[in-house]
Amino acid sequence: MKKIILLGVVALLLLCSCLENDRGLSRLYYLNNYFHGFFISDERTMTLGVSERNGYIYLEVKPKKLYGAFSTTKEEVEAYQSMCNRLGVSGYRHNYWNLNAVYDYILQDCEIASIQIYSDKDFNKDHTAGVNLSDYFRMEAASPYKFVKSGYKEKYAGEFEKYPVSGLLADMTVEDFKMIGMGDSIFGAIIAGFFPIQLPDERIKHTITVEITDIYGEIISLSTIVDFSLFTINTEK
Repeated sequence: MKKIILLGVVALLLLCSCLENDRGLSRLYYLNNYFHGFFISDERTMTLGVSERNGYIYLEVKPKKLYGAFSTTKEEVEAYQSMCNRLGVSGYRHNYWNLNAVYDYILQDCEIASIQIYSDKDFNKDHTAGVNLSDYFRMEAASPYKFVKSGYKEKYAGEFEKYPVSGLLADMTVEDFKMIGMGDSIFGAIIAGFFPIQLPDERIKHTITVEITDIYGEIISLSTIVDFSLFTINTEK
């Protein structure tokens, strides 16, 4: 019996040794920040998608470029710590056992101040081509900001670290946009979904442009074609 236990311990130690030394892909991290890393979010990594079946447009960031506690260059590690300090997510001490270079708790690094939506065609007589449509779209997102702000104590419904962020896009404030767009290094992150509360008079194809302005005044502009003949109003909130 003792021999079996000993063999099991040896096997476990060998497994851990292999994980730690498999080209540096697996590792135990000792972190002092809530986020493990950040996606570089710009016009090259952020895209717009359309769910015609469910009737909404979504903004996402692809996991093309990221930096964090796992970075191997001094510049990236310093950029990661600087971002954590700016967001106020330091002081969250925990261990993170990473397997196969898959990283969780990755936030997109665009500090959003506002989001506006435009179309190249008339929605109706009051919202002609090029007029801001933010009062015609509801935004749905999720963010751990309130959990972080509470000192990592208050969870949504007593269970979830991320709180829902929901409301008319025109009413969203800088506070509402804080820390939306959290995902992992495999799938990236959905930053927000935009649900129309009113459809255009002519249910045809529109080129929809979403403009994201960050807190420094920089603008990211993304466009996609939306076939509103396939849309229905989603009344779920």
